[in-house]
Amino acid sequence: MEDSQRTLRRFSPLSFYQCPTHHIPIADYRNQLNTVLQRRRLKVVWTDTSTGPQDRPTWTSTAWINGYEYGIGQGSTKSESREAAAKATLDMAI
Repeated sequence: MEDSQRTLRRFSPLSFYQCPTHHIPIADYRNQLNTVLQRRRLKVVWTDTSTGPQDRPTWTSTAWINGYEYGIGQGSTKSESREAAAKATLDMAI
């Protein structure tokens, strides 16, 4: 782990989150992230972009918390990419 990741993790609003993501059903990462953040009175802000052809886009979503970029995810739909980004965010906190 790089020093910048250690520093971010040390001051992360998710630093006390201790639930392994491999036990969370695939469609629940965003719900789990929102639950954790609500306990700390925080909100996630999403940025979403799509690339590729309109009939088969690739979506990329980024989860931002307190102005810091956390998880990034990709998927064939915006919902899939946000789920992947939420999982990446939760994985950072473990």
